[in-house]
Amino acid sequence: MHKNYSIVFLLFFCIKLQAQKNNPFYIYYDPPRYTDSLQQILVKQKNFKTYTIMVQAFIDPQNKGEVDKKTFINNINKFYPDSLTSAILCLDLENKAYDNLRSYNKKNKFFKNAAAIFIWMVKTVKTMRPNVKVGIYGLPLRFYYSQSKEAD
Repeated sequence: MHKNYSIVFLLFFCIKLQAQKNNPFYIYYDPPRYTDSLQQILVKQKNFKTYTIMVQAFIDPQNKGEVDKKTFINNINKFYPDSLTSAILCLDLENKAYDNLRSYNKKNKFFKNAAAIFIWMVKTVKTMRPNVKVGIYGLPLRFYYSQSKEAD
Protein backbone atom coordinates (compact mmCIF):
# COMPACT_ATOMS: atom_id res chain seq x y z
CA MET A 1 0.00 0.00 0.00
CA HIS A 2 2.84 2.39 0.83
CA LYS A 3 4.26 1.81 -2.65
CA ASN A 4 0.97 2.93 -4.24
CA TYR A 5 1.16 6.27 -2.47
CA SER A 6 4.73 6.81 -3.68
CA ILE A 7 3.67 6.19 -7.26
CA VAL A 8 0.73 8.56 -6.93
CA PHE A 9 2.88 11.36 -5.54
CA LEU A 10 5.38 10.89 -8.37
CA LEU A 11 2.50 11.11 -10.84
CA PHE A 12 1.25 14.33 -9.20
CA PHE A 13 4.69 15.83 -9.82
CA CYS A 14 4.59 14.74 -13.48
CA ILE A 15 1.14 16.27 -13.89
CA LYS A 16 2.36 19.60 -12.54
CA LEU A 17 5.22 19.61 -15.05
CA GLN A 18 2.91 18.72 -17.93
CA ALA A 19 0.35 21.32 -16.86
CA GLN A 20 2.96 24.02 -17.38
CA LYS A 21 2.85 23.18 -21.10
CA ASN A 22 -0.95 23.68 -21.18
CA ASN A 23 -1.51 20.22 -22.67
CA PRO A 24 -4.09 17.91 -21.17
CA PHE A 25 -2.39 15.04 -19.41
CA TYR A 26 -4.34 12.15 -17.93
CA ILE A 27 -3.31 9.19 -15.87
CA TYR A 28 -5.65 6.23 -16.02
CA TYR A 29 -6.09 3.79 -13.15
CA ASP A 30 -8.18 0.72 -12.41
CA PRO A 31 -10.03 1.51 -9.15
CA PRO A 32 -10.23 -2.03 -7.67
CA ARG A 33 -6.44 -2.14 -7.56
CA TYR A 34 -6.25 0.71 -5.03
CA THR A 35 -7.46 1.22 -1.49
CA ASP A 36 -10.62 3.21 -0.85
CA SER A 37 -8.66 6.05 0.74
CA LEU A 38 -6.33 6.33 -2.25
CA GLN A 39 -9.29 6.23 -4.65
CA GLN A 40 -10.86 9.15 -2.78
CA ILE A 41 -7.68 11.17 -3.33
CA LEU A 42 -7.55 10.29 -7.03
CA VAL A 43 -11.22 11.11 -7.66
CA LYS A 44 -10.58 14.68 -6.50
CA GLN A 45 -7.77 15.16 -9.02
CA LYS A 46 -8.76 16.42 -12.45
CA ASN A 47 -5.93 14.56 -14.19
CA PHE A 48 -6.87 11.06 -13.03
CA LYS A 49 -9.42 9.00 -14.90
CA THR A 50 -10.53 5.41 -14.55
CA TYR A 51 -10.38 2.49 -16.91
CA THR A 52 -11.42 -1.15 -16.64
CA ILE A 53 -9.14 -4.06 -17.28
CA MET A 54 -10.73 -7.33 -18.36
CA VAL A 55 -8.26 -10.09 -17.54
CA GLN A 56 -8.13 -13.61 -18.89
CA ALA A 57 -10.49 -15.00 -16.22
CA PHE A 58 -13.29 -12.99 -17.85
CA ILE A 59 -12.35 -14.00 -21.41
CA ASP A 60 -10.76 -17.47 -21.43
CA PRO A 61 -11.46 -18.80 -17.93
CA GLN A 62 -10.39 -22.37 -18.77
CA ASN A 63 -7.14 -21.17 -20.45
CA LYS A 64 -7.93 -23.04 -23.67
CA GLY A 65 -6.38 -20.39 -25.90
CA GLU A 66 -9.82 -19.40 -27.15
CA VAL A 67 -12.38 -16.82 -26.17
CA ASP A 68 -15.34 -18.23 -24.30
CA LYS A 69 -17.76 -16.10 -26.29
CA LYS A 70 -20.72 -16.51 -23.96
CA THR A 71 -18.61 -15.60 -20.91
CA PHE A 72 -17.06 -12.66 -22.74
CA ILE A 73 -20.44 -11.23 -23.80
CA ASN A 74 -21.87 -11.75 -20.31
CA ASN A 75 -18.92 -9.90 -18.81
CA ILE A 76 -19.26 -6.97 -21.22
CA ASN A 77 -22.87 -6.66 -20.04
CA LYS A 78 -21.75 -6.99 -16.41
CA PHE A 79 -18.91 -4.46 -16.69
CA TYR A 80 -21.04 -1.97 -18.66
CA PRO A 81 -24.77 -2.38 -17.97
CA ASP A 82 -25.47 0.94 -19.72
CA SER A 83 -25.16 0.36 -23.48
CA LEU A 84 -24.34 4.06 -24.01
CA THR A 85 -21.53 4.26 -21.46
CA SER A 86 -18.35 6.08 -22.41
CA ALA A 87 -15.51 4.20 -20.78
CA ILE A 88 -12.09 2.78 -21.47
CA LEU A 89 -11.59 -0.98 -21.55
CA CYS A 90 -8.28 -2.80 -21.67
CA LEU A 91 -8.54 -6.41 -22.81
CA ASP A 92 -5.77 -8.41 -21.15
CA LEU A 93 -5.64 -11.83 -22.78
CA GLU A 94 -2.23 -13.43 -22.37
CA ASN A 95 -3.05 -16.98 -23.46
CA LYS A 96 -2.05 -19.18 -26.40
CA ALA A 97 -3.69 -16.78 -28.87
CA TYR A 98 -1.46 -13.94 -27.60
CA ASP A 99 1.60 -16.19 -27.78
CA ASN A 100 0.72 -17.10 -31.37
CA LEU A 101 0.67 -13.41 -32.33
CA ARG A 102 4.19 -13.11 -30.97
CA SER A 103 5.52 -16.39 -32.35
CA TYR A 104 4.29 -16.69 -35.91
CA ASN A 105 4.56 -14.74 -39.13
CA LYS A 106 1.41 -12.89 -40.15
CA LYS A 107 0.93 -15.33 -43.06
CA ASN A 108 0.84 -18.35 -40.73
CA LYS A 109 -2.53 -19.93 -39.91
CA PHE A 110 -1.85 -19.79 -36.15
CA PHE A 111 -1.20 -16.05 -36.38
CA LYS A 112 -4.32 -15.54 -38.51
CA ASN A 113 -6.48 -17.48 -36.05
CA ALA A 114 -5.08 -15.51 -33.11
CA ALA A 115 -5.62 -12.20 -34.90
CA ALA A 116 -9.21 -13.22 -35.63
CA ILE A 117 -9.79 -13.82 -31.90
CA PHE A 118 -8.57 -10.35 -30.94
CA ILE A 119 -10.47 -8.71 -33.80
CA TRP A 120 -13.66 -10.51 -32.75
CA MET A 121 -13.29 -9.26 -29.17
CA VAL A 122 -12.84 -5.64 -30.21
CA LYS A 123 -15.69 -5.76 -32.75
CA THR A 124 -17.98 -7.41 -30.20
CA VAL A 125 -17.29 -4.72 -27.59
CA LYS A 126 -17.78 -1.95 -30.16
CA THR A 127 -21.06 -3.52 -31.34
CA MET A 128 -22.39 -3.94 -27.82
CA ARG A 129 -20.97 -0.71 -26.36
CA PRO A 130 -20.14 1.66 -29.24
CA ASN A 131 -18.88 4.47 -27.00
CA VAL A 132 -16.35 2.33 -25.13
CA LYS A 133 -12.75 2.86 -26.18
CA VAL A 134 -11.00 -0.51 -26.44
CA GLY A 135 -7.32 -1.28 -26.12
CA ILE A 136 -5.44 -4.55 -25.87
CA TYR A 137 -2.77 -5.08 -23.26
CA GLY A 138 0.60 -5.87 -24.85
CA LEU A 139 -0.36 -4.72 -28.35
CA PRO A 140 1.19 -3.49 -30.48
CA LEU A 141 3.95 -5.99 -29.86
CA ARG A 142 7.31 -4.62 -28.82
CA PHE A 143 10.60 -5.98 -30.09
CA TYR A 144 13.86 -4.90 -28.52
CA TYR A 145 16.24 -6.89 -30.71
CA SER A 146 16.13 -7.18 -34.48
CA GLN A 147 16.45 -10.99 -34.29
CA SER A 148 13.23 -11.08 -32.22
CA LYS A 149 11.18 -9.62 -35.04
CA GLU A 150 10.43 -11.92 -37.95
CA ALA A 151 10.42 -10.21 -41.34
CA ASP A 152 7.11 -9.99 -43.20
